[in-house]
Amino acid sequence: MTILLLQRKKANYMQKVCMAVNWRTGRRAAYALFCVLALLTVAACAPKTHKADSSPTSQAAEQAARENKLEKAVELYEQALKENPDSGLINYHLGYTYGLMGNKAKEVELYQKAVDLGYEDGTLYYNLGMAYGERGDLDKAEAVFKKALERDANNADAHFGLAIIYESSQRTAEAEKAYLEAIRSDAKHLDAYIRLSLLYEQDQQHDKAKATLQKLLQIEPAYPPALQLQQVLEKSGDKTKAE
Repeated sequence: MTILLLQRKKANYMQKVCMAVNWRTGRRAAYALFCVLALLTVAACAPKTHKADSSPTSQAAEQAARENKLEKAVELYEQALKENPDSGLINYHLGYTYGLMGNKAKEVELYQKAVDLGYEDGTLYYNLGMAYGERGDLDKAEAVFKKALERDANNADAHFGLAIIYESSQRTAEAEKAYLEAIRSDAKHLDAYIRLSLLYEQDQQHDKAKATLQKLLQIEPAYPPALQLQQVLEKSGDKTKAE
């Protein structure tokens, strides 16, 4: 049975949505591991402000978004787009805001329009991949993450997103490699450590799971998902010894 849990943290706004997580076919994950994943948020990349997007209308839209006045932000970004219809960046920002409001169709549509207009930004490809994944279109999500890595082979978030797609498709070896690439690209990518440790634990590689978690705890000793996972792994180890 495949259980999909989609979870994402929107940078600046902290609004959670869901990201695909695969549980090994034919094996139910322990409830405790599920609880660890429930704590885990995956950082999305908020669009950056550029000089090309410094019109008064765009600035007002960004301010409204920061204040979580999303409907007002959409209204202002739509106005900014009328003023500058060929702006890939404004399309990107508008799509991002629609995503915060839960309108995934508009989010994907506007991200793709930004790409078609020639806007090049690693966070755009990452968020587009995330949006496709949330809609269950894993093939398109995979293609977008790979496109992001063509632009920047050290994009840790793109490696991380690709790993989740692989895990969702039961491509465990590829998922492991992609999580390791995310950590290689960003040694402090906390969620990559967590997900890799979970992957090892679900695959009955208990020693690797514990070793990966210990590396994370050395970086961030108080990270809540890590502390909960530590308890789960300790109980798992005790149960294994007892058997």
